[in-house]
Amino acid sequence: MPQDLVQRYWVHTPELFDERMDEILRLHGRAIDSFELCRNNAGDAVRGFRMGRGKRHVFLLGREHGHEPVGTCGLTALMEGLATGSVPGSGRPYPDAANLLDRLTLHLFPLTNVDGARRFAAQVPDSFPGTFFKYCKEDSDRYRAIHSEPGDFLKHERPPHFSDEEMARWRKTGRPIGSLFTEDGVEMWLDWKCEKSPQVRALKRAMRESPPVLFVDVHAWETITSVLAAKADEKEMERERRLGSVLCDALAEASLPVNKVVTEVGGDGNTSPEWVNSTFGAAAYLFEVHNGYLWFKPDRKPEDVRLPVVTKEQIILTVWYGLTALLGAVASEE
Repeated sequence: MPQDLVQRYWVHTPELFDERMDEILRLHGRAIDSFELCRNNAGDAVRGFRMGRGKRHVFLLGREHGHEPVGTCGLTALMEGLATGSVPGSGRPYPDAANLLDRLTLHLFPLTNVDGARRFAAQVPDSFPGTFFKYCKEDSDRYRAIHSEPGDFLKHERPPHFSDEEMARWRKTGRPIGSLFTEDGVEMWLDWKCEKSPQVRALKRAMRESPPVLFVDVHAWETITSVLAAKADEKEMERERRLGSVLCDALAEASLPVNKVVTEVGGDGNTSPEWVNSTFGAAAYLFEVHNGYLWFKPDRKPEDVRLPVVTKEQIILTVWYGLTALLGAVASEE
């Protein structure tokens, strides 16, 4: 690689992402198809990419929440690694790339909340809270406000979307809306019943045209990396736990911190994995990658604050090793 892992793939702003992806397409355009999924309500293009020629379809989604760059950065590295058949940043060969792309067709959407990403990057250097906020109540509150407003202002938990009246009240404050939300107040991860955002409507159309056997929504959170599966019947849950464990085992083998217990995601049917699983019977996951910051909790003992320090390099490699292992397991099912 001409640059190290972080320099090449920590593309945390929309501008850096577009610049790097345009370069990757120039270098490896024969392996990656690029297209516009839709425009968001601010007029930004939401980009999509397609790789492989297999009959089974996989959808990989990133950054529904603007303050979670792990999906954008990790999926960018995944695409170039598969295109070159090498482990990102190392030059080591990844011989399974050709087999994966023969058996699967990958649909990748690394940056779905463009405006939210731009807002967060303007407030947090490198979009990396681990080096900007300390483990204390004051900084946890500051971080929460940056991504959760106007929820704090309106004194209620985050909804699938804020009403027009709520947004009108919020705009009078003059402060930026939290990066959990789109520019018009939609929490995209919880929008899969309401379909208020153009992105969710376009993603649903794309999946109906190419029904997935696997769906992974890459997120970030403030604790150890974990895999959450959509709640399904017992037979499907058995498969989801088995495949999810493949991902977890690959991270453990690479000495990357991970919770090895695959748990369930619940959101009253509003969330992306729930909709995908109930519609297509696909294995559907939230891949929650530790973002380098740990929430402050008043009842947490000092000796419990022992999460390993997570770097940007580890975040990118967590997405690479986890997803390539999961893709390999799904490809082998055919």
